[in-house]
Amino acid sequence: MDIGAVVARVSQALGADPREIDRVCQDVAAVLVGAGVEPPVQVRSVDAADPWLLLGYRYWQCRVRAEPTVQVAAACARWVEAHVEPAHRAEIVQRWALDYAFLTRDTVDSAHDLAVAAGRIVRDGPGSALVAAFATAYHAGKLRSNLHFDELHQFLEPNGSVWAVAAGAHHDSEPLLDALRAFAAFGSRQITTEHATGLLAQAWTAPGRSRQVVEVCLDALVVAPPFPGQGELLRAHAAEAVTAFPEDHQVRFCLAVGLRRCGRFHEARASLDAASRLLPAGMIEATQSKLLREREIIEAGLRHASRAARHGDLHDHQRAGQALRRRAGDPAIVIRLLGLVAAFTVVIVVVTSQLTPVRSPSLRDRVEMEATLGGCAPAVHGDQSGGGLGRDTTASVRGLGPRQVLPCDPGEAGRTGARTFARTFTW
Repeated sequence: MDIGAVVARVSQALGADPREIDRVCQDVAAVLVGAGVEPPVQVRSVDAADPWLLLGYRYWQCRVRAEPTVQVAAACARWVEAHVEPAHRAEIVQRWALDYAFLTRDTVDSAHDLAVAAGRIVRDGPGSALVAAFATAYHAGKLRSNLHFDELHQFLEPNGSVWAVAAGAHHDSEPLLDALRAFAAFGSRQITTEHATGLLAQAWTAPGRSRQVVEVCLDALVVAPPFPGQGELLRAHAAEAVTAFPEDHQVRFCLAVGLRRCGRFHEARASLDAASRLLPAGMIEATQSKLLREREIIEAGLRHASRAARHGDLHDHQRAGQALRRRAGDPAIVIRLLGLVAAFTVVIVVVTSQLTPVRSPSLRDRVEMEATLGGCAPAVHGDQSGGGLGRDTTASVRGLGPRQVLPCDPGEAGRTGARTFARTFTW
């Protein structure tokens, strides 16, 4: 088989549609796997559109799917050391290790297989640290995908681990491994939140922090059991990550989760919409299902918040009514109200009395006033203003004559008699 001619098919596809290039790379990779030949190409870029990088990714994806073991992961790392520019090796190792781990998460190497693989890496001698780091991240990525927190914590234990010896300096200084330790610590029931938060900060602030480190850190806060301040911690870190990776759908998804846990449902839905728009073509079903589940949770939160707002208004009205009833039963309030009513009553009486027209006094009133003041009683022929009393009526009072009047007696006896005289008439 002419391997050069097979690989040349990728060169011929340059400039075509990205999906067409990807299809050609998959076909060429399958041919190389069948021939037992690794891709004889050099990778000088980490651009996802680079056809040589894509060919290498598809080739090792086929190998790992066929044999999902740490041994194959180590072989992939050796190919990266030999065919990728040194400046791009670390990023490619992190990206491929986590991707392949997620794709093959249903198979996990046994402790025996791990020990054999680690022994072989150690026997390879100096220069195998990158290989050990790749294999470590691959197996740890499987444990992370399966949410095996305690097993992941034990596997990444820096002291006494065979993998720590194999990875050498990479095991202590690799930000991705720090992020995976934080992931294990947040999920484990045996490790405190304070310790997990410290590991998260160590990985988040590392100088060599990559997009994969950010993803693992955010994922740790998403899947961790609830703890105080979790939602705000996730929201803050995700918002910072969106600034650095605005076109990353996974980061947008984590921001939506953080906003939803902070009760900001409308903003969470907007962030999730952005994540859905950024999904690349052909995204695996598991990722799409994850976004759909989160959307259902956000919509449920919006409905619950709407109902709570309506009930809150009703409770506010009820509390206001109860407060009013309590105030109405307060004696001090009752006294103040009665005083206010009395004051208004006095004002109304005064105003009404000033507006009432003054009428002429009746004959009886005038007789009483005259008698009280010591004046003379009216007599002669009656008073026309007093109701039409005639001369006969006036004369019949106590035997007085027609032209006679009551005696004017300024004394007490006279006044008393006049009042008695006035009361004899029934008006």
